[in-house]
This record gives sequence, C-alpha cells and structure tokens, in this order.
Amino acid sequence: MRALGFVLFFVVSVLSAEEIIEIGGVKLKRVLHHDHVTGTNDHFGALLFDGNGHLVKHDGNKTWLYSGAKEEKWVSFVREFNLDTLKAKPRIKVLSTYKNDRWASVHLAVKVSENFFVLFYSTGKQVRAAVSVAPQGPFITDPHFGIRPSQEWEKNCSLESDCGFVKISEDANELRIWKLYDTLGMGSTGQNGWAEVRLDKKTRQVQLIRKHPFNPIKLLREGFVAARTGGNIDSRIRLNGRHVLFYLSKKTNRDYRIAAALSKDPLFQSIDYNREIVGPLGTEGVVEKFQFYKHMGHLFLIYENSDRHNDWRTSIRKYQVVSGKIE
Repeated sequence: MRALGFVLFFVVSVLSAEEIIEIGGVKLKRVLHHDHVTGTNDHFGALLFDGNGHLVKHDGNKTWLYSGAKEEKWVSFVREFNLDTLKAKPRIKVLSTYKNDRWASVHLAVKVSENFFVLFYSTGKQVRAAVSVAPQGPFITDPHFGIRPSQEWEKNCSLESDCGFVKISEDANELRIWKLYDTLGMGSTGQNGWAEVRLDKKTRQVQLIRKHPFNPIKLLREGFVAARTGGNIDSRIRLNGRHVLFYLSKKTNRDYRIAAALSKDPLFQSIDYNREIVGPLGTEGVVEKFQFYKHMGHLFLIYENSDRHNDWRTSIRKYQVVSGKIE
C-alpha cells in the first residue's frame, strides 16, 4: 500500500506539473484538454485564417475547421467549428488526391479575398495548393504549384505543408506570404523552412517565388533529431512582446514533445528562447501540426495527434494566463 501510495502521489504530482507551462517568462495554466474534437480517425488540418494572419470568424463565434481522414487515400474535409463550445458540425469533403499523389492532407487554409480561398496540403512527397471561391469548397488543385526538394537540407526528404505563414505584402492584385513547410527524412528527422508564395487575386493562381536563403530555421538543438511541423500563425499574439512558434521537438525518433520558440522576428531568423514545454497527454502519442489563437481571454493550441492504435485525431488545449503578458 505504501508503494501504491507513492505511485499515486507521483502520478498526481506529474499531472499537476503538466497543468502549468512556462514560455519565456509567461506562465500558462491548462484548463482544458480534449483529444477527440472531430471524432475518431479525423485528424486536425487547419483553421481558416485571413491574409493578415487573423482567425476568420462568422456569426460571431464560428470558424471553419479543416481535417483529414482516410478513404482509399488520405483526403480533406471541412466543418463549421464553434469557438465557444469547441463543438464541430458534420464534415463535408473538400479535397481529393491529385493524379497519383498518396495524400491530400490540408495543413494551412487562407482566405485571400471574399471569393478566393487557398488550401496548402501534403501529398507524401511535395506541398501542393488548391483553390476555391468559398471556404466550404470544393477545392481544385493548382497544377502548376509545388514546393519540392531543391535545397541541400531537403535532400532525400519529402516536404510537408505546415500550419503557419507570415504576410509579406498585399495590394488589390496579390497577396505575398512566407509559407511554412518542413522536411520529413529517414527516422522521422526533419526541420522547418520558409517559401515565398504569391497568391494572384485576379487569376487565382498560386506561384512559388523562392525559398528563403537562410533555410532551415535554426530550431534544431544539438543532440536532437527533429524540429519540425511548426505553426506560428495569429499575427496579433505576442508573449512578453515576442512572436511564438510551437513545433514538434524530438530527441530521438520515438520522442514527441511540444516545443516553443520566441523571437521579435516573425520569421525566427534570430531566436530568443527555444525549449520543449510539454509532452503528449492522455492517450496521445504523436503530437504535431500546431495552430494557436486567442478567444474569450484564453490561449488555445489546436493540433494533430495519434495514439498507439494509429487513430489520428484532433486535439485542443485551452490555457489561461497565470503570469506574464499575452497581447
């Protein structure tokens, strides 16, 4: 009984410690964790953000949530998502695989204008884009766009879409962004990088301009195998005056931890803080593809997870500020 009591005390202590995370002097208390937001085998893809990096809302408290599920291949869906209740309505399919691609797994959704919406998605080899006149789709793949391996750090890797972007410029004709992507190499290794993308409001075409000359982002710490699947997105949010990027950190190919980096630079070319902050919760095993937003005074982190039974789902964590400043 004494041994059992020690085990129970240890477990409770660990759980209590996991409820508080600290990111560069900002302490956040987890007040909710839900790992089946969209149900079984229905993984997180992206929420809808506008060209300024702000969450797109309608009817006051609703947005669009894109997810993925396996039919014959992995394809993408959308549903309405209530930001107050965290309830999702039934899904509708918006994107299927293009030609012989393995997947069509969305991991960034952007509202460029009132009738121009873009999904960036992973195929198992490269990053593609698909366009629509409405957030509910259907989305049609742009046959000319692709982010493919070309830089030395991408060699022998597949490239995947990530959930973040940074606006460069916008006018009546175009929106230009730095789009976040990552490499997936042998042994689940990989890093994040930026690609400059032009979104033409007149022709509704998506164009790769170039990759950032200083790719990859310097997140990978010595002795670690991966710093990938990042997702900085809501451009209005600062932690103690700095941008935050949540990403997957792996010490070995079996470790899955959520890490956070802080920088005054939205492209994270200089990094002030870079730490693992928390691990999987409950039955979560894999945790990756992150987006964050603020709603009703709380910070929300939404992401993709998988358990040991290979059930890919959508998780969300809700935090309240204990100390420090979020603006």
